[in-house]
Amino acid sequence: MKEDYTGLQYPDRAAPLILDRDLHCDSLRPVGCSAWGRRSFVDLAYPGDAASFDDILELAGHYRMAAKLLGEHAPRGKQLSHAPRRLLALHSIELHLNAYLLTRGYDSKSLRGLQHDVSERARMAIDAGLLLRKRTEQHLLNLSSSREYLVTRYGPEMTATLSQVNRVMATLDELSLKIGKILHGRGAPTASAGRPR
Repeated sequence: MKEDYTGLQYPDRAAPLILDRDLHCDSLRPVGCSAWGRRSFVDLAYPGDAASFDDILELAGHYRMAAKLLGEHAPRGKQLSHAPRRLLALHSIELHLNAYLLTRGYDSKSLRGLQHDVSERARMAIDAGLLLRKRTEQHLLNLSSSREYLVTRYGPEMTATLSQVNRVMATLDELSLKIGKILHGRGAPTASAGRPR
């Protein structure tokens, strides 16, 4: 066995792979190989490609629970202190919509192509039959136009432009309740994260 620079071990005959940045992501070469090539040594699966809607819904529930727990411990009156909670909630919203859309015939590759566009996912889910309150529907459709995901991750100076964190949590709670009920025939929120208010 050999060890690469990250400390990972691999058999003597196999070299670790890195991406060929000059070509395309599917062009791989072994570390230490002098020739850059376009042939792919392995077909790397994208994380989540094989996940079932149940797996994604469970993960969404865990992100929701984490967002609720952070909310219990965030200082009051400081918008920036809610950024981690908001990020977890936005990711949970995205995962809830993904789980729903997977059951409506969309594949993970097409959903991944949307990147973090929650409004497009919401539009697709609504077109596929998801019924939401008007206020929730409008909030979902506005999330991408206000660039809430990007501002939450990278723009601490722009937090005043974001929707209220309580509105984000209310949207998440409604999605969790309704999608959980539709996909599993139950009324309880996913991942035992508590009852919506």
